[in-house]
Amino acid sequence: MAATHVIDRLRQLLAKAGDDGVATAVSCADAGPVPAQLVATGTDLALVRFAASGPARAVTELQLSVNIDGRPRNFRPPTWTWTRGELTIHLPDRLRVAQRRATARIAAPTTAEVLMAVGDNIRRRPIIDFAGAGLGVAVLPGDPHWSPGTPVERLRFALPIGEPILTSGTVKHTREVEVDGTPRQVVGIELGALSPGDGARLAAWVRGNSGPRARERRVLAGCRLSEATLRHDDRERHVLHLTPTTVDVALDEADDRVVEGQRWEAELWIEEERVAAGVLAVVSVQRHRGRPVRASLSWATLPGVDRRRLTRLLEPTAPAAATGK
Repeated sequence: MAATHVIDRLRQLLAKAGDDGVATAVSCADAGPVPAQLVATGTDLALVRFAASGPARAVTELQLSVNIDGRPRNFRPPTWTWTRGELTIHLPDRLRVAQRRATARIAAPTTAEVLMAVGDNIRRRPIIDFAGAGLGVAVLPGDPHWSPGTPVERLRFALPIGEPILTSGTVKHTREVEVDGTPRQVVGIELGALSPGDGARLAAWVRGNSGPRARERRVLAGCRLSEATLRHDDRERHVLHLTPTTVDVALDEADDRVVEGQRWEAELWIEEERVAAGVLAVVSVQRHRGRPVRASLSWATLPGVDRRRLTRLLEPTAPAAATGK
């Protein structure tokens, strides 16, 4: 759900609620949250009526939280004033989601789909994203209204590895996202009980594709890193990690004499194509039980044309198909 759409939705709720108002929670710098009702008094104005004692008049920070379509939204009014023990606020231009997610959310592969059974209807819809306990599913304009709390009796979807996962679910929220430049309505579905194996597999897959190095792993997957090798002294070593300035390679027992400070004249090959050639310096050597397993190298000399080629190769936009977008 886009930010502008959310504030419009709040205005609709306020207009529909009339003098009864919409339930909200008010927090300030030294107190809160305090329950209250938010009542529209104009296009951009609303009145906050406290259910109990409200914050003191000398409030320097103020934040309100409102549930919109089953999701908490926090906002800070740009200005506010006190009138007869009530608070008059200006509504903001946009709201933000108050997310307290137990697990990360990651983009789904472009081919990911889910089969859903709701009543007598079975639908196949694209998965937009995964979380450790749920799915984001794109729905079509002709689909029924997916209000929060709607049960999904059966779900079937697959991960890139392992057998398909079968379970049930419950609609938790709806939002709007942009897919290939087109706004799409996305339903957030909380998965029902998973088997221990399926739950661990989904959590591990989400965890393995999130975090600060996840984008880099997806980029390298798009570059087919499994086919990347570094050729030096008539030997080929498998590339484990690659940036425009560094290369990490796998070592074996024959590399026992590899030490920090060595300089290698080497060539980088990806899918039988030479993409860079120059001199690398061994920065570090990692060992396990005394055996060399990994070396990190930095380009000491690399022609400008090769550096530019590497940079283009590793740009986030290069392997767009691998990001799930």
